[in-house]
Amino acid sequence: TSQIPDFISLAEEKIHNGDALFGLQPLRVNEMLTTTTLSVTDGAATVPADFLAMQQARIPNAVPVQLEYLTPGDFWTWDFVTDSGVPTHYTIQGSTLRLQPTGASEVTISYYAKLDALSDDGDTNWLLTSHPSVYLYGACVEGFGYVRDDAQQANMQQRFISAVNALNGADKEGDAADGALVMRVRSVS
Repeated sequence: TSQIPDFISLAEEKIHNGDALFGLQPLRVNEMLTTTTLSVTDGAATVPADFLAMQQARIPNAVPVQLEYLTPGDFWTWDFVTDSGVPTHYTIQGSTLRLQPTGASEVTISYYAKLDALSDDGDTNWLLTSHPSVYLYGACVEGFGYVRDDAQQANMQQRFISAVNALNGADKEGDAADGALVMRVRSVS
């Protein structure tokens, strides 16, 4: 039982990052989204420690400017007309967000944040409260791997993948429903 905290930590890592070997996509749902404003110096800002993935980045001017993402390779080879002025593009290298052109002092980002880690017996977070099966199946995958029970590990792996995929899918369906267009017909009498 002393390994259980390790099993939970390993499950959280897979929840955050996915597991390509088993076809597990990382969990990315609206409950994980947070927004913050970062200070920019010479076109660079440090992303928060709980940063997993970007949803959007914008410059908070009177008229906010939505930034376009470029891969690091494209970012450094892109032919920007000028190095100064309101940024139009960004990239992320490690824990650094880079802007081009560099003329901004702040950038507001919406990003997917890591879950609050569970370290003590009484700790909880939104995922454990709302969907405890994700933690249960993820920790069991690691536990059965530890005791080398391949059959049970495979069973729990499928349950874990299904639980994470179901959350990701339900969130995407909810986003589509929130933005659905509805045609309303006015009747003329």
